[in-house]
Amino acid sequence: MKRLVLSLGVLLIFSTAFSQRLFFVYLQTEPEQPFFIKINDKIHSSTASGYLILSRLRDSSYAISVGFPQNKWPEQKFTIDIKSKDHGYSLKNFGEKGWG
Repeated sequence: MKRLVLSLGVLLIFSTAFSQRLFFVYLQTEPEQPFFIKINDKIHSSTASGYLILSRLRDSSYAISVGFPQNKWPEQKFTIDIKSKDHGYSLKNFGEKGWG
């Protein structure tokens, strides 16, 4: 009986640990341009050289808005699907086509 309880306890601990995995998204701009990200009305600012790490993200889909200081360019909207892994993205200005 003790082994059964112990086995169930260990199983519960491991299943909880794996179900709570957190991920990150790395973003940078080309050329080096500061920017900010809005997620759920919370703003995250990049470094002056245009790098940002969004950490502690759950395995979900996130709608983000990318903006630039002094409204230099219009805000861009993107969706990031975590899909159980970390991600890295480069934001690039394509001139008349905008940012992608």
